[in-house]
Amino acid sequence: MSPTIDTNDAQLLVSAVMLSAMNVFDVRKIMTLINVYGRASDEHIRQRALVGWVFAMPDKTHRIFHQLWDKVSELCKNETLRRDLLELQMQVFYCLNAERDNDELQRDIIPNLMKNNNLQITRFGIKEKEEDPMQDILDPGAADRAMEEVEDSFKRMADMQRAGADIYFGGFSQMKRFPFFNTLSNWFCPFYVEHPALRGVNEQLEGYKFMEVLLRKGPFCDSDKYSFALALLSVVNRLPPNVREILNSGEAMGPTDTGFDMSSAAYIRRIYLQDLYRFFRVYPYRNDFRNPFECESPTWRALFFTNDAFDRALFLLESRELKRFLLKRKHYGATAEMCAHYQEPTLAEDLFMRATLAIHDGRYADAQTLYAQILHRDPDNLRALRGRALADFYCGDFASAVKGYSMLLEKHPDNRHDALNLAISQINCGDVEQGVNGLFRLNLDYPDDKNIRRAIAWGQMLLCKSVQAEPIYDDLLSSAEAENADYLNAGYCKWFVGKVAAAADLFKTYVQKESVSLADAFAQDLSLLTRNSISNIDIKLMTDIVDRDKQ
Repeated sequence: MSPTIDTNDAQLLVSAVMLSAMNVFDVRKIMTLINVYGRASDEHIRQRALVGWVFAMPDKTHRIFHQLWDKVSELCKNETLRRDLLELQMQVFYCLNAERDNDELQRDIIPNLMKNNNLQITRFGIKEKEEDPMQDILDPGAADRAMEEVEDSFKRMADMQRAGADIYFGGFSQMKRFPFFNTLSNWFCPFYVEHPALRGVNEQLEGYKFMEVLLRKGPFCDSDKYSFALALLSVVNRLPPNVREILNSGEAMGPTDTGFDMSSAAYIRRIYLQDLYRFFRVYPYRNDFRNPFECESPTWRALFFTNDAFDRALFLLESRELKRFLLKRKHYGATAEMCAHYQEPTLAEDLFMRATLAIHDGRYADAQTLYAQILHRDPDNLRALRGRALADFYCGDFASAVKGYSMLLEKHPDNRHDALNLAISQINCGDVEQGVNGLFRLNLDYPDDKNIRRAIAWGQMLLCKSVQAEPIYDDLLSSAEAENADYLNAGYCKWFVGKVAAAADLFKTYVQKESVSLADAFAQDLSLLTRNSISNIDIKLMTDIVDRDKQ
């Protein structure tokens, strides 16, 4: 914290203390990081210290060290610290989403940028593509459309970044093989152009504004800036003159205004977390260190909000916000851990979250109970009514599901999904004709909905009208939206109309796709088979045919 210590050196030392304390618990080192966080005037040092002491906190043994326990308890009484911890916890999960975000970039955004770029990479270097003089004649609007696609792609990337996504992880994680990154400390070193490893880059780019812009405006974490600068060194001599000119003008980074205040605590902390995430995902010897981004049972290290050092009573408000954040981003396991740690059984929102998790995990009976508790307090709660009806539906309690969906349709008669589930529930309750009639009405309004057509076909088979169901299944199987279950049900339909060979072929396809026992499927749908005069001998013969060919 001394003003005579260079900030880069201080930041590096803070990271070293953090790594050490994370691997081997040392109360003095953690107390040092806490004190640096509380007293440092440089925000970069302060945020590294915050991340450091949070990541270094042990799971249990801190209770033995009352000095640490009391200090953390005192800190947590500060609302500003609790908000910082909440932001930090969310930022950790943004880092954990890096692979998912990279998949979206590779699938939806990068192809557009590659298709519409105007540079060509050859063995002699990079050069501009020659414009096709016929293009303006054949397709006058092509250039404008290409520009719009590029702008839209950049806008989507910027929106993802503003939302917290680590959009550069996928590309820069592949650029950590330079000898520079063989030195452990370089992974945590703040970017500065005077770094000895950048001497060759500085000499090659002397007179260019690129390095200055990279340092001042580059929207990357420090290790990515080093990767960028080192990679440029290997291609700078092959760059075309106009690209060199861009480097000289300082525009090589493109639009560097990300909409963030780069001097803010949140931005500084986020960039540092991205450095850490790259280290723990890419560094060859990362397994020698305790990974703070581990987010699986039983450790859940990344979910530090469940650490016993943080008073549950003080963090209730922040925990609710965090649970909403995690559930929205489909971190179901982490949400369940939070719900178990911060239980608020009298709060309707907590009951809703636990019910949603129960539905996701397939614990439909638990979901029924939780939704019943909500409806006991608020009988007209539409969200709870819909959730309870869905839980009843999945539990096979179709009589209750009919009641629930009927109530929902009284309030919102145009809801397609509720109407579909009501019709299917009626069919499964034995009121097949009424359910099928409801499906036909739905089909008139939504003729392209495959799920409605599937339900109609199933209802027709229950009514022993398989001839009417057969063309529906033929259409489903010929479409790109065919599901594995369609082969089983189409097999039933062919069987019922006497096309045994075709039925056997469909059953074989179903077994291959699902890797399940056909006998189990027949047992589950025995009532349907019995309705359509399929005897036990027929079932055994068909099972033998399919099993014999499978062998």
